[in-house]
Amino acid sequence: ARRQRQMCIRDRDKDNSAIVIHCLRELAHELQRAVVIVTHDPDVARQCDRTFLLADGSLTPCAL
Repeated sequence: ARRQRQMCIRDRDKDNSAIVIHCLRELAHELQRAVVIVTHDPDVARQCDRTFLLADGSLTPCAL
């Protein structure tokens, strides 16, 4: 079995965040891969196809 590549990007600059998210979405679509983004920024979360809330050890779907 082939191992999937992983990467971690940390970006606190709002201007660059939009560019990074755009690139990740394009790559995910092109390569047919899932991208997991962990963020406290609601603007970043709104750009995702699906969002979840992690609270008290539970992960639940949420709408923004």
